[in-house]
Amino acid sequence: MRWMLIFSLISFSHVFAGDNHARIDLVMLNYQPLEAEPKQGDSRVKHPGWVKDAEKKAANLYVIFKNECKDWETFSFSFTPKSDGKVRIILKSDNKSNFLYKEVSAKGATVKNEDFSKAGKNGLPLSWYSNNVKGFTKDGKNSTISVNHDTPFMQTIVVKKDQPVTLTVVVKSAE
Repeated sequence: MRWMLIFSLISFSHVFAGDNHARIDLVMLNYQPLEAEPKQGDSRVKHPGWVKDAEKKAANLYVIFKNECKDWETFSFSFTPKSDGKVRIILKSDNKSNFLYKEVSAKGATVKNEDFSKAGKNGLPLSWYSNNVKGFTKDGKNSTISVNHDTPFMQTIVVKKDQPVTLTVVVKSAE
């Protein structure tokens, strides 16, 4: 049993070794708790250790996807809000590496313009905001956003108390 645990930890840490990861941060805007299972397939979900205030820490989650998304990959993860409110979805990377997202969808909540196909007058996809106008590419039916740690794309969704939300993203490394 002990060896199985050690092997599991080594295998899990190998998948997430290095720091070239696509990442999503979630923030419950009314600072009520968000709950999630820590291991979800090829995703790791945590409350951020760098947030020291316990109330704010419980209202934040970050999700890291496995390393080396060389091709388009689909990842899903779930969380449960402990109150009605709004959750900000922040698409980014874990460092300066660039990642491309081409879809963000939800079950249990509504993500607007989930495939980034509708562009706004400001040069960004409708319903998404960022300081990275150059990070949006619209090419016919295929639209993508490019993010890194410092140039995220964000959207706020409405959530209901104790109703699980499953977010699914399609992402790949732009490197």
